Amino acid sequence: MAYYLTIRKKDTYIPIDIGCLTCFTKLSKYKSGGCSLEEIDRCTMNYINEYFFKEDLYKAGLIELEDIARELTIRYKKDNSYELVRNGIPYRRTKNYFDLYGLKFILLSKQKDYIFYVVLYKSVIFVPAKYLYGFIKMRWVSRFCLAGMVNKLYITKIILKNTR
Repeated sequence: MAYYLTIRKKDTYIPIDIGCLTCFTKLSKYKSGGCSLEEIDRCTMNYINEYFFKEDLYKAGLIELEDIARELTIRYKKDNSYELVRNGIPYRRTKNYFDLYGLKFILLSKQKDYIFYVVLYKSVIFVPAKYLYGFIKMRWVSRFCLAGMVNKLYITKIILKNTR
């Protein structure tokens, strides 16, 4: 399935062809501006945050000055409209979670953390079945979701520890 990095203008979503950026590496066979999630993730993870990414998009002439204030989203085409992908855009701070060994290290370093695994278990149980298929089908999406869960759990644990 082809995915598009889009920006909203009025009531429509305009796809942005990020293939013009120097950090973009084409891996898939999609045409007309479509990319795989892996390609979009690899491109955006070269930037510290959204502002630096938008600055490069502006310098490349892919967005206009007033578009810098608008939200970027990843979407896929469905029946002549663009549907939102559930996950956001990853930047450099999430890069470790996409690395399989980095993710294993994080999970192994929390082996004796009972609260972490209880919350992780509960998070996985309450994931709707329609998203589980996507987790199994696209490993990059599942890593990103797991990264979000790990971040959420870590923050929750810090908050819990500080409030006790």
